[in-house]
Amino acid sequence: MDGSADQTSIPILVVDDRPEKLTALAALLEGGDWRVITASSGEQALRVLLQVDVAVVLLDVQMPGMDGYEAAGLIRARARNAHTPIIFITAHAPDETPVERGYALGAVDYLFAPIQRVVLRAKVQGFAELFRLRAALELRYASSENRYAALAEAIPQMVWSTDADGRMIYANQPWLDYVAMPLTQARDSGWIEIVHPADLDQVIASWNKAVTAGTAYDIELRLRRGSDQTFRWHLCRGVPRRDASGRIDGWVGSMTDIHDLRETERRFRWLIENTTEAIWRFDVEVPLPIHASEDEQIDLAYRHGVLGECNQAMVRAYGFASADEMRGLRLGDLMPRSDAANDAMLRAFLRSGFRLVDAESSEVAKDGTERYFLNNLIGEVEGGCLVRAWGTSRDITERKQRERQLAARERQLTLITDTLPALISYVDEDERYRFVNRAYEAWFAQPAAEFVGRTIAEVMTPETYAKAAPMLRRALAGEPLAYDASLTFPAAGRREVHVSYVPDRGADGVVHGTVVFAQDVTERKRAEERARLLADATTVLSATLDQPQALDRLAELLLSRIADGVVIATADQQGRLERVVQRHADPARQQAMVEHAMRYPIRAQDPAAQVFADATPRRFVIDAALLAGYA
Repeated sequence: MDGSADQTSIPILVVDDRPEKLTALAALLEGGDWRVITASSGEQALRVLLQVDVAVVLLDVQMPGMDGYEAAGLIRARARNAHTPIIFITAHAPDETPVERGYALGAVDYLFAPIQRVVLRAKVQGFAELFRLRAALELRYASSENRYAALAEAIPQMVWSTDADGRMIYANQPWLDYVAMPLTQARDSGWIEIVHPADLDQVIASWNKAVTAGTAYDIELRLRRGSDQTFRWHLCRGVPRRDASGRIDGWVGSMTDIHDLRETERRFRWLIENTTEAIWRFDVEVPLPIHASEDEQIDLAYRHGVLGECNQAMVRAYGFASADEMRGLRLGDLMPRSDAANDAMLRAFLRSGFRLVDAESSEVAKDGTERYFLNNLIGEVEGGCLVRAWGTSRDITERKQRERQLAARERQLTLITDTLPALISYVDEDERYRFVNRAYEAWFAQPAAEFVGRTIAEVMTPETYAKAAPMLRRALAGEPLAYDASLTFPAAGRREVHVSYVPDRGADGVVHGTVVFAQDVTERKRAEERARLLADATTVLSATLDQPQALDRLAELLLSRIADGVVIATADQQGRLERVVQRHADPARQQAMVEHAMRYPIRAQDPAAQVFADATPRRFVIDAALLAGYA
């Protein structure tokens, strides 16, 4: 605690747990006709107020231990400080601050960071002058009307005073400027004319109650502004003035314009009630010690957690008729403890320091149906205990159901595609695999899961990718394609494939990827080639009766079409074979082929290939093992 050396100046109490903020506020207030007293906690502030009456308390909302709201409640509970003005200071935006809670505790104003020096000093100046005025009245200087008026005129707020019967005897210039009414007219209850008709009964009732009890009063009311005849909300505060005997001989009060703040509250409340997200507050009937074990805290939360407030979006999500019907429900009524997801969310909430973002929960609606929510939570801790939690919840039930249906369809699709003897995949616009079927495992010798997220260039051989890339890019540009290609695969080797691309075009016309279907047509291609070869061989053999010449031409045909080496033998009716042509495309390998043919003689019954030159019972047999053995 500190203060200036001038003990005659007006005391201002600044409360904040952070020294740098105390220093900054003191600097903003420096040079005024007051002395700044600082306190670093709510407890210290209470001790100061036991010794010093202050003009105003500048109180930080967020403080460890006793926060600003708790400190304000204790200050108000003392008769000596029941009417000490309190201005809350907060770094949160107006729409993120429960301002109604502050005003319920008797706060006269809020200051939101960043704090402007001129605004802060103007507000403090007003309350300092009120303090000076009250002090002057208490010291029996009330008889000096000129002195009283001078002080009141320096205050930017509307200030007034009445006699013991409530007749107005003074109003400062801001009051007169606002109402555009002379004091003589207001003196005989003329002020009633400027009060909104809907607020008048409440104003009169509050006044009569204060007069009867001899206590101060606060009321929010709408006053008509004389310049444009519009009504604006004001906070009216009246304090009884007593003579030396303690008898009330008049009232002193002020009017603070809170219209903009009320409008902010109204818009914020409208937003809460019309948003599609559930907004709620759970209270803990028995404060939950934050140092207890996780299991104990969760036990207490389910035992003592009750819904204190919620908006219409939450009412609709759970199928209730109104917020009143939901208020008072226990935590377990909405969020079954038996669900593992709920237990995990609560534990994450505890471990995060009571701040949790985008946590899923599984809950139960009024009709017993299961609902899923995406939650954001923040807890209020007071005195080492969790006392309540605020949060928002987005109903994601339909999304979860779609995800389940999609997962089921994906399982079915995977089952179907895994049974097909073809490569099936989905490639996105970045040429990355997003899905492959099980056939990929056999062709590439690696698990299908390892393909997902990798690009085609990372998976394919450079040769294969070079062949596939132009067609893939055309498909990703939106062109359906189908073509045949000879490609090499790590495990399957060189294969003849028929490739089809089906672009995935969204509702917006944008291509997001393509489905790729690659069917192995190697055997079909071979069969087709064999058929063409046999037809051409028949033509060659039928073109001449000169057998050596015909077989030479046949060997040339085979070498040019399917083989590097050829062995052709003739067979008579008794099945005796004689090799008549043995040729290799590479003369250097001719002898090796001959030796190989000797080790693997042609059998008369070998069905590898047969060509009938004519209708005679002579035939030609081509040794398939040799044709495939030389490369």
